[in-house]
Amino acid sequence: MERTWLQDQVLKSLPTEKRMSPGTGPEDKLRLKPPSALKRTIRTAGLLAVLIVSAISLSAESAAPVVSFRTGLQPEGARLVIDLDRPVNYSLSAEGSKVMIDIKAESAGEGSGSFPNNRVASSYSVRPTTEGTSLEINLRSPAVTVKHYTLPIPERIVVDISPSPGVTGQDGQKPRVFGIHGLVRAPLVTGPGKGYTDLRLSPEEMVLEDGFTARTFPFEVPTTRRIVEGSSFSPVLVFEARGEEGQARVSFILNGVPVGDTLLQFRKGSDTGTRIELPPGLIRPGENRMTLAVSTFPKGGRGQIGGSLRILDESFLRLQYLSASDVRLKDVGAFLDGSLPTEGEDLAVVLPGRPEPEEILAALEMAMKWYGGRTFGQIRVRILTPEMVDSETARCFHTVYLGRRSLLPLPVLEAFRSETPPGDKGFLSAFVDPYGKFRLLVTSDTAEGVLSGVLSLMDRSLRERFDMRRAFITPGRTLPARKTEATDGSVTFREMTGGDIVLSAAGALERRMIITPPPIGKIGGEGEISVTFFSSHLLDGERSTLSLELNGAPAGTVKLGRSTASREGRLAAKIPEKLFSQGPLEIGLRAVLEPAGGKRRELPGDAFWVVVDGSSQVRIPLSTRRLPPLLEYLPYQLTGGEISLFVGPEPKDGMLSAVAGILAEWQRALGKALEVKVKPLSQLEWESLKGDAIVAADLEEILSLGIPIAAVHRGEEAVITRGRSVKARLDPERDVLIQLISRKSSGLGLVLGWPGRSQTGTAFLERFPPGELKGDVFLVSDGKEATLFYLETQEPRVGLIGPTPRKDHTGRVILGVSALGMSLALLWSLVYLGRRRERP
Repeated sequence: MERTWLQDQVLKSLPTEKRMSPGTGPEDKLRLKPPSALKRTIRTAGLLAVLIVSAISLSAESAAPVVSFRTGLQPEGARLVIDLDRPVNYSLSAEGSKVMIDIKAESAGEGSGSFPNNRVASSYSVRPTTEGTSLEINLRSPAVTVKHYTLPIPERIVVDISPSPGVTGQDGQKPRVFGIHGLVRAPLVTGPGKGYTDLRLSPEEMVLEDGFTARTFPFEVPTTRRIVEGSSFSPVLVFEARGEEGQARVSFILNGVPVGDTLLQFRKGSDTGTRIELPPGLIRPGENRMTLAVSTFPKGGRGQIGGSLRILDESFLRLQYLSASDVRLKDVGAFLDGSLPTEGEDLAVVLPGRPEPEEILAALEMAMKWYGGRTFGQIRVRILTPEMVDSETARCFHTVYLGRRSLLPLPVLEAFRSETPPGDKGFLSAFVDPYGKFRLLVTSDTAEGVLSGVLSLMDRSLRERFDMRRAFITPGRTLPARKTEATDGSVTFREMTGGDIVLSAAGALERRMIITPPPIGKIGGEGEISVTFFSSHLLDGERSTLSLELNGAPAGTVKLGRSTASREGRLAAKIPEKLFSQGPLEIGLRAVLEPAGGKRRELPGDAFWVVVDGSSQVRIPLSTRRLPPLLEYLPYQLTGGEISLFVGPEPKDGMLSAVAGILAEWQRALGKALEVKVKPLSQLEWESLKGDAIVAADLEEILSLGIPIAAVHRGEEAVITRGRSVKARLDPERDVLIQLISRKSSGLGLVLGWPGRSQTGTAFLERFPPGELKGDVFLVSDGKEATLFYLETQEPRVGLIGPTPRKDHTGRVILGVSALGMSLALLWSLVYLGRRRERP
């Protein structure tokens, strides 16, 4: 008879020598317990199992995300706080004298409570639902304003209810509801505000055996709400050579990255002080490492000499910081262009519902500046309307509010303590919220004033003038004309990786990058990689090497040699033109770092490094020939000059985000800034349009403009009509249509038709980056299915209809049967003729 699962568990719980089955042990000497004992054990195990299951159930119930509900008073009315054990999504609505909150999380069960004595709210009730928890607040009158937001550490949902001034509470009136996510300021940090903290180094002597040594000094940076904006290391050093005059080179390495060096001369009885600036982006909360690497050589030549390096008591490391409550406008300007690191890399720009062209241009300029200071493809930039800012946006995105004062919600202006500026001046204000994300407001009475404020803040030459939390500015700053010089096809390593490439630690190290070359038809010959580097002076220069690889094949190697403070190494390699036809090009950097004197085990790994400068570049010569008007060939078909962007009166969710991402990718590919002019859609005259243009609007609106796109209304439905075998239906409410139209010598037109009501396009760029747009028509059905078409240009490689760019996308294309029938008929004829020839 087979054992049950419970019997197996009991047997497993017994010692090995006592749980053998009959007839399986040595000489069959060990037996199981008598049946009665086994039954008692099974009953005991069953009881334990029940207790365990009960404990698990209780634990799961006690771990419900909604922990408690607390009511209280606030200066203007009542407050309800919902305590959570983790961030959750929720929605809030109001109707009549009730406020409804749907929380996407479980609670302990039903419950109710009352508010303290106040004149806006009386009670609340809670009940579980299939999707989480439903909470209902009973109001004393609908003449109230409801503000809701989230706070971290611990996670909370806060609902503030206050009387609406000047509102009578008549029948049919609804409460005013505002979500003010991310618009609550961070609490003041206890202790000093903006200032510095000094970390002292203990005196120490470093013996220079064989002429070199290294030592790592760990230090802690507490996890606080302070933002490190800079720091410096100021050691006081004494070098004493043994027996003869000499020099010592000291390198300073912070968390594996060399940050500076100094040259010490031997002078008996004298000390040398130096100051090394430390980039703020290298310092992180928690443990950090400062490594000193020292090597010596005689004053008059090569070789090594012994001696010692003493660190004196006056040495210290200074952390310069600002608290979250002391962020200035100039700091936010540095956040935007990437010169000051931020906590998180995502940015949201919030515009009014019906923005003017200048406001749209201000948002695009800010988004492209953010993209330009960071690694493309690893960040999110969204251009939103105020009602789309939710608790997730507050937690994950730095947020900028742009727009005319009359169109911005009142809670936004209140959060930034907005003042009415004198005359026609604009107003800027900034703070950091409890999630550590910065918030910026740029407003004015005019759209031109908004654009002027954004451009002034992003101008580095004006940065120090914004050393304040709020500022009034006089409009007048305009976007300077960009140079329209032709690109030379060069891409720097900094543009690919975000900075220098550091390979640190003894042994073999690798770093690989992927670059998408221009289309084959645009490449004018073999390319070239030019690498500039410098390396540690504690390496064995003959055995340490740096190599280049292209698609995994060796392309060039150089010995690192003996590094000096003033000498840079160079490595160059040609890129055969045939590699460009193989798709994306993989560039590999491989370093073999061998310590001098075989000191790998004795010295810290941070002492051995090679730095490849971010100015190193890949150059791919471009030809002057024109490419077919296909999406995959953008931006190389652009005619140059400015790009006209025509936008509908109410940009749909995600549409401007997609435009910003496309323009940023074009700038990165071309290696130059683009000049964009934003114009209202009402000014579009397609037949007389000159130069390159982007048209972005509601898909239904685009269908009525007379633009020669491959989609028209047929009866009650919209279909793609170009191509005899293509019959693709469109849903203007849910689909995204992107088409590239050639206007011959007049330029190119990129049409972005956006869905009317659904949120299909909200995160379009995150799902379909610019590199995935192919064909001359790209259709995304309901945000999921992507189908591309080759209608205007017959490409021999892909045929009339191209493949879908993702394996999980099926498309909604119905092909005609005529081509298939002809193919089958031809195949049958060939088989028939072959069989006739085989007959005797």
